[in-house]
Amino acid sequence: MRERKKKRIIIISMIGLLFVMASGYAAFRTNLDIKGTSSINSNWDIRITNVTEANKNGDAETVSTNFSDLTAYMEANLYNKGDYIEYDVTIENKGTFDAKLSDIITNVKSNNEAVLITFSGYTKGETLYKETSKIIKVRIEYNPEYEGEATGSGEIEVDFTYDQAEGGTIVPTDKYLVTYDCEANGGSDCTNYNEYLSEGSSINLTYQGTNKQYYDFVGWNTDKDAHEGLTSLNMGSNDITLYAIYEEIDA
Repeated sequence: MRERKKKRIIIISMIGLLFVMASGYAAFRTNLDIKGTSSINSNWDIRITNVTEANKNGDAETVSTNFSDLTAYMEANLYNKGDYIEYDVTIENKGTFDAKLSDIITNVKSNNEAVLITFSGYTKGETLYKETSKIIKVRIEYNPEYEGEATGSGEIEVDFTYDQAEGGTIVPTDKYLVTYDCEANGGSDCTNYNEYLSEGSSINLTYQGTNKQYYDFVGWNTDKDAHEGLTSLNMGSNDITLYAIYEEIDA
């Protein structure tokens, strides 16, 4: 059996500082850090290598971005509902070992309904092969559904754990993709829940669907037009899509 080593990529301190002004001005600062352990082989080298503004809406503006081998930094100003900026954060495997994304842990440390900070572009169980890179998208958004006064702060921590296999290659396994789709029925993107599972594995139905105004999330179903969520589901031998099911709130 090959020895496995671990590397932790930690995206932390999504700190949104909201300053109340007549214009509805809000400034959000985001830091991303990569951390490792002393047990990692010298040929293990996963790092953030670039941060670019990919897309924006409304009056949103980037204040600054910066990165080093271990840290990426983003700061943005948002002024009105609907303002957002999306950043492409490039993670590159410069080492000689393939790496498998074995776990994703999201911890909302300070929830603020006025700001949405979301991540996409990765799937639990995927492989970041040596000498390749991938892009994780970070979206900082003024919550269009928020009706209160924009005060306080928001902070979120996302912990990515990569496993390293001795010998440089992760042996393929018979796993299939579970795609969580919130957008088909009117919610916002939730593909950060996506993961690869082996046939017969229990599929996680406890994830919360993203918000849809005037609707409650009631569960997940393989039928996009269903009216209720499934209570249990096991992975088959093909990729599968689960749709977020919503129920209109009674007036």
